[in-house]
Amino acid sequence: MPEKALSFHAKAISCFNKGKLAKGLQFGRAFQLGRIGGNFLVVDSCTSLRREDTDSVRPMMAVHQSLFGQEMLKSCGTDKGYYSSANRKYLKSLEHLDEFCLQQPGLEVKSLSQSDAEIHARLVKRRSGIEPLIGHAKHGGQLGRSRMKQEETTLAAGYGAIGGFNLRQLVRHLIGKEIEGM
Repeated sequence: MPEKALSFHAKAISCFNKGKLAKGLQFGRAFQLGRIGGNFLVVDSCTSLRREDTDSVRPMMAVHQSLFGQEMLKSCGTDKGYYSSANRKYLKSLEHLDEFCLQQPGLEVKSLSQSDAEIHARLVKRRSGIEPLIGHAKHGGQLGRSRMKQEETTLAAGYGAIGGFNLRQLVRHLIGKEIEGM
């Protein structure tokens, strides 16, 4: 029900469920995050309260390309929430993208060729590496719960959480703490 109040102070808020048993219902704004080499996070502009994962592949690729150039991204891995045939076609069409793993729900890995199965396994494993980073950004950077009273400050707090996470990663790198590349 669009007219139902979900917050006493924020008008721009959404209720969503990511389909995970432990999560339940979540309220607020969803940010789309990507992981790049050195375990840094890239965030897409948060133009809507809840952009579906399948609608986020093109904008996230555009963000990466605008920041780092057209030919920098060589491989890409996503989870099952991002799969669609249109996204698969789009990723195949990218000239400089050598390999990608757009996990297809229900796909049997045994049905892939040996080289495709190896690429799939490697990119799935690499993709799962973003989960702890999201956890650190949520809890260490306060991305998980906004205490802001206005929509603009909620957005700023989300971007600030990602910026703070990346700054902590940069400091770790500068003091010589080992950060694995991708």
